[in-house]
Amino acid sequence: MAEGGFSKVYLVRDAATRQPFALKQMLCQEKDAIREAYKEVEVLRAIDHRCVVALLEHASAASRTHPGAREFLLLFPFYARGTAWDAIVAATAAAGGGGGGGGASADGGGGSGGGGGGGGAWPFPEAAALRVFGDACAGCAALHRAGWAHRDMKPLNVLIDERGGGVVMDVGSAAPCRREVTSRQDALLLEDEANVHCSAPYRPPELMHINPGMVLDERVDVWALGCTLYALAFGRSPFESPRDGVLKLGIINGRFDFPRGNRNAAGCAYSAPFCGLISWMLNPDHTQRPHLPQVLERAARVLDAAER
Repeated sequence: MAEGGFSKVYLVRDAATRQPFALKQMLCQEKDAIREAYKEVEVLRAIDHRCVVALLEHASAASRTHPGAREFLLLFPFYARGTAWDAIVAATAAAGGGGGGGGASADGGGGSGGGGGGGGAWPFPEAAALRVFGDACAGCAALHRAGWAHRDMKPLNVLIDERGGGVVMDVGSAAPCRREVTSRQDALLLEDEANVHCSAPYRPPELMHINPGMVLDERVDVWALGCTLYALAFGRSPFESPRDGVLKLGIINGRFDFPRGNRNAAGCAYSAPFCGLISWMLNPDHTQRPHLPQVLERAARVLDAAER
């Protein structure tokens, strides 16, 4: 179903019941990659929340084909509707446009075309976007309570379940919530980590330029979730352009625009409170950015108004 740097995801079925599952296979040849795989299993085993993809079974063994390497198998539920990004891509194509950077889903998604994006109808009008977003926030909050920041939140990492809700997946990029930068070497190491693990259009400014003395916390996910909500509405991160690619200066300064009339290419419009929620989350000063409980409370009020 998908392929990443050193992983592949297969659709598999129970031999007796024919029930579908998603099987993630990782071939880790470097010590760092092996450590990362063990960490992914550790994080998933620590979380039991409906808005975080469940790890059903896992196994690992020395590779028979690559000396010194280790193979990991992780079994997840299968989500036939795929990811939020799949729905965005399908709807953007139907509207005659082009979405931003996506990639391959890493866990249980069912591939492009799921999520209700066909026929030119936008899959995430305001209330639907807020429901998926609220679930993604709840999933990240569960990670934070366990001491982890996701660090790579984006529509591609939000599965859509059968009720149209969101499920956070791909925790392989997770890191401890709070990290103090004690030296220049520490800062360079964290920047290298961010370059590997954090998708550039959704990366917060504090991970673009890291300096000694900084304290990073779980609000890296709040920024990425704000970008994700923008993408659910408008089809791309606020910090990417079809012409110019990733808008790094915009990220650093927190400068971005909404489309004219807060309306996307499919003709779907969004309210001022909805757009205000996004702007509030995308504060380039991470020390002044809201925490997730505050975001969830405000998002619930916006959703309540949208559903009236």
